[in-house]
Amino acid sequence: MRVSWAVTRGPSANPDDKPLAVRTQDHPLVYARFEGLIPRGEYGGGTVMLWDNGTWEAIAGKDPRKTLPEGHVHFVLHGRRMQGEWILFRLKPRGKERGENWIFRKVNDAFAGGSGDLVSHHLTSIDSGRTIEEIAAGKAASQRKAAKARVTARGKAKDDAPPPFQLG
Repeated sequence: MRVSWAVTRGPSANPDDKPLAVRTQDHPLVYARFEGLIPRGEYGGGTVMLWDNGTWEAIAGKDPRKTLPEGHVHFVLHGRRMQGEWILFRLKPRGKERGENWIFRKVNDAFAGGSGDLVSHHLTSIDSGRTIEEIAAGKAASQRKAAKARVTARGKAKDDAPPPFQLG
């Protein structure tokens, strides 16, 4: 099962924040390495930055194949920027809304933090080291900047296998 959401204003490490997550067309896993421009007018048109990647696991006893249709998903992220427990829960549709709106919340754990901790401190791609403006302008990543971006917080080089989750 592959499912996708757009977290419209970015994720928050603060469990009190409730960022909107809009369910989108499900994306193939091969998209997990794409960074660049999608032409305007095409689905998802705009600038895409690889902001985080890593792995995820369901919380024991919370099988997402069962809980997703019920409107909630509880999981642990092992990302380079986002870690710990998270939960998505579906909101009831209002008026003529056609899409699915969800809330994406951080669970209060050892990785919880402040409201701006994630999006204010991490402004470059984990893959190329470029800013969103540099990607939009088509600026090539320098080898040095890209190599530096590929090193995790633990100082290990990123492996080359496509990640099971990606935030772009």
